[in-house]
Amino acid sequence: MAARFAISVEHDLVALKRSLKRTERKQLPKAAQAALNRAGRSTQGAGVKAAARELGLKQKAVKGALRFFQARLGRLTATIKARGRDLNLIRFTTPGETRAKAFKRGGVRAKARGVSKTHRGTFIGFTGRGRGVVFRRLSKVRTHLESVSGGSVPRTFVSPNVKRAIDRKFAQRWPVELKRALARFVRPTR
Repeated sequence: MAARFAISVEHDLVALKRSLKRTERKQLPKAAQAALNRAGRSTQGAGVKAAARELGLKQKAVKGALRFFQARLGRLTATIKARGRDLNLIRFTTPGETRAKAFKRGGVRAKARGVSKTHRGTFIGFTGRGRGVVFRRLSKVRTHLESVSGGSVPRTFVSPNVKRAIDRKFAQRWPVELKRALARFVRPTR
């Protein structure tokens, strides 16, 4: 599953282009590209922070699931793409959560999406590679198991709270970065 969040500013540049001189107009796409890429990186950081807060994970785990595609001269659109599977509930447990504690309690205690909860009927098992995974039994048969999910980065990344944080950050950074890029690319010649 992949979620995309694209940022395009082509409509903002039309009014700006009218106010510039002919020599300055030629430099505008380069300045817009640089500004969009810098503002996009800042926006990605705000999205990571908001998604990590909403999921209840560290920012490092969310950042690893994101890719940033830069704007090019022919395509003034920067894209942030979130990829990845559902995260197993073991990612949301405390380090002290053991098989014995989960068995006594009747389920695994995890803090997914900011809410600490005991998930009844779940237990901690181990894969062939020795990684801990939270499972739920589907029937009395020993091997009928399903892994229990605690959330996913792509689904969280397109949630309203994260989108709002991204939009707010972009609206804040875009004018600043465009002004800097214009000053850098559209310098008066000596």
